[in-house]
Amino acid sequence: MEFKAKDVKSDRIERSKQLIADFSKGYADGWAFIVRKCNFEALDIIWSVYKERDKSTKNSKIVYEGWTQGEIYKFPTGATFYDSVRVYDNIPWSEAKKLVNRCIQITHSIPMSKNTSGKVRYELYEKGKGITKNQCTQKEFVQILKTGVIPASGKQTIISTVSDAQSANGIVENKSEYKGLPSATNKANPKLTAKTKTKSLKKNPQHYIQLGLFD
Repeated sequence: MEFKAKDVKSDRIERSKQLIADFSKGYADGWAFIVRKCNFEALDIIWSVYKERDKSTKNSKIVYEGWTQGEIYKFPTGATFYDSVRVYDNIPWSEAKKLVNRCIQITHSIPMSKNTSGKVRYELYEKGKGITKNQCTQKEFVQILKTGVIPASGKQTIISTVSDAQSANGIVENKSEYKGLPSATNKANPKLTAKTKTKSLKKNPQHYIQLGLFD
């Protein structure tokens, strides 16, 4: 379902209450690569509060409050994704990387905008095949993460390919602050009201996304 924020006059962009994936497990369920809640900003998923004015009382009331989905993707340089959720368990990296068959890391990024498709240059590691350097649009990159299918050469530029022997450390460790999967739920702070959550999210959105307080 798509709707418009009636109280926003300057930027009426349609957003959907239906997210691009099911994140109930803390990551996009069924996707080829593990994309987590800490990637919400890149996926244009934001916490939205929409209001409308009551004509009789002239007061505003909240008609919807929750996560909404847009289509302006902006995956940043350095973002890394693996095909195994076990990578995010509390196990040594030396053991975790043995569980990975495919890993993808962005080496250069230009965000999407209303008028441009953006660009993503990335390195794809595949066990037994080495590393292939490619580029695509931001929207195509989302589909790669979802399906694991690399677009045909007609749509994508293959820059270079190296073997496993040439890339001894093939898989890159994700040293992001948000490496772990969300573990807490609303029960972690039952007194946290919707108003408080929204106010706090604006100050530190990644903190609440990581804790999974909006599950």
